[in-house]
Amino acid sequence: MQSSKLTHQILSLAGGTLLSLLIAAVTTPMITRMVAPTVYGEYSLFNTWCSLVVMLCSLGLDQTFLRYFYTSPEAAVQRRFLRFCLGIPLTLTALCALLLLLSQWRETSGRNIVLILSFILFLVLQTVNRAGMLVLRLKYRTHLYGSLTVLRKAVYAAGVLLGVFLFGADSLPVLLIPALAALGLCVMAELFAERKFWFRTRLADRSALNAAELLGYGLPLMAASVVFLVFQATDRFCVQYFENLGQVGVYSSAQSIMGLFSVITSTFQTLWIPRAIQHFEKDPSDRRLYREVNEMMTVIMFSFGFIVLICTDGLVLCLGENYRQAASVIPFLLLVPVMNTVSETTVIGLAVTKHSAGHLKVMCGAAIANFLGNILLTPVMGIQGAALSTGLSYVLYFFLRTWTAGGCFRVVYPLKRFSFLTIWFCLMCWYQIGHSFSVLSLILLGTSLVLVGCLYPGAVQKLWSLAAAGLEEIRCSRLRSDSHHRQRGDSGSM
Repeated sequence: MQSSKLTHQILSLAGGTLLSLLIAAVTTPMITRMVAPTVYGEYSLFNTWCSLVVMLCSLGLDQTFLRYFYTSPEAAVQRRFLRFCLGIPLTLTALCALLLLLSQWRETSGRNIVLILSFILFLVLQTVNRAGMLVLRLKYRTHLYGSLTVLRKAVYAAGVLLGVFLFGADSLPVLLIPALAALGLCVMAELFAERKFWFRTRLADRSALNAAELLGYGLPLMAASVVFLVFQATDRFCVQYFENLGQVGVYSSAQSIMGLFSVITSTFQTLWIPRAIQHFEKDPSDRRLYREVNEMMTVIMFSFGFIVLICTDGLVLCLGENYRQAASVIPFLLLVPVMNTVSETTVIGLAVTKHSAGHLKVMCGAAIANFLGNILLTPVMGIQGAALSTGLSYVLYFFLRTWTAGGCFRVVYPLKRFSFLTIWFCLMCWYQIGHSFSVLSLILLGTSLVLVGCLYPGAVQKLWSLAAAGLEEIRCSRLRSDSHHRQRGDSGSM
């Protein structure tokens, strides 16, 4: 029963994310062909600064809410956790907005006033959206979670295309306003869907939570999240400093190709962390789940990574002539989703043992390495150097997360096999930078997939079993649906 339920949740969430990916696959090439790389670069930097402020104001309390939600089964206590973990970030966001308005209002032009107001609205909506999506995740509203992902992508894409048609493609608001509208609609849907929990559930007494403990857990995570955002944005800032905004746009378009991984990455991350925490709360001594999931995600991410790597040239053709340089950037950027996703399985020990300070140590080490790499390579190799530094930094990031988590929560992972596969993937990335698609590329792809199967035969067999279970679940759902319709038809004819 549990296996069937989990399979259904995975299929529901993956279906929504897949539809979102299809929307992006259709609309992203249209947008990149209409919007100049400079505007695309400005929008990318706008999002980066907004995310940085949201993380600072959150104080890590969004992750605190995720970790402590299951410590009590009572809705009143969970609602108290939500109020505490959302109230402080919203208060800090309001203070930041007030300071920004007071310091900039008289000194800005009309265009900048629009940008400032958009920035403030983004901060508020993004803060509430993080909490709203967390509630859906923790309550396993996977179908709705996936639907809102589709809604946000669809509204944004439609809004951008309409804005470009009506007002032209040379202004940043053409990208900002649709993004705001999409985010606002999602927030309203999240609040309405769980309105009973948000607005009607009584609050437990303040004594039900330990504010000092919650803040003590969240603050290191906030610092780690800020460092992680800097880690993620270092390449774009270095490209802007050493190159120009146009190159930032090209680089960001290459990063958007990583959206191909969203079906896997988003589905896995959304379900894995709550499941792992629940599993630990029920049986802290059972470590088999963590190793099994690690091996399965290694197979999935590397297999998909090899396929995307070989298809790089075809993917870049969709972006348009102005973004053709992205072909030389994508290969090493593929290490980002691969390493980040697989590391979620090995770092889970820090979450279940509440060792939040470990995240900060990891992030500082990876961020420093990425900064030094970008400073050294970007002036020499341009955006290729930024991608190389970022990709290799994520390899270091994986091992730092694994070693740090292993110090407080011992799980035996097959790191030798993983290291060998990572080296092979890096060699493939280096080859792909200087070569176009050919018969040899297909041979290398086949060799790589065989290598993955030989290194992880048990995980491949387990994935086949899960796939078969998923197909059986779909078949049974259709049979139940057909039976229900027939019964309704028979009752109607009577």
